[in-house]
Amino acid sequence: MLYLKAYETLLTFDLEVNLIWNAKWNVVKVLFILTRYLPFFDTTISICYDFLYLLLFTYVLFSFH
Repeated sequence: MLYLKAYETLLTFDLEVNLIWNAKWNVVKVLFILTRYLPFFDTTISICYDFLYLLLFTYVLFSFH
């Protein structure tokens, strides 16, 4: 699903620059930026956590043989 979010972000980036980036800071702008870019950070952290958990589990599993 992240690829769809990235595709949508790339398609509408020019509109975002014109409409959001030039606007003054307010609650709507902050909420837009959070909902727009937080999934990228959240997914990255989740993938790193899962990868590190897998490495730790593999190390523990095979270290006792």
